[in-house]
Amino acid sequence: MPDIFADAVRHVDFSGGLVRLELVSAYPPRKSGDDQINLQQNGRLIMPLDGFLSTFQAMQNLIDQLLKAGIVQKRQEVDAAIPNPPT
Repeated sequence: MPDIFADAVRHVDFSGGLVRLELVSAYPPRKSGDDQINLQQNGRLIMPLDGFLSTFQAMQNLIDQLLKAGIVQKRQEVDAAIPNPPT
């Protein structure tokens, strides 16, 4: 089975008892001097609601482990560490 790499999930939808996640990959800007990243759909992940909920729980468990290890910080902790955050 091939692996699918995605830089992000652009859209999540629930319809007909299924959760659909649109996977995207980032590509360099189309024009030189343009700083906007070009996101292109490279697949969809479709699963039943129960599967999505168990996947979400597994992701939440990983986030908790990353927080505990200090690898990531909660957003408010990051914002508080910036002396004059942009508004």
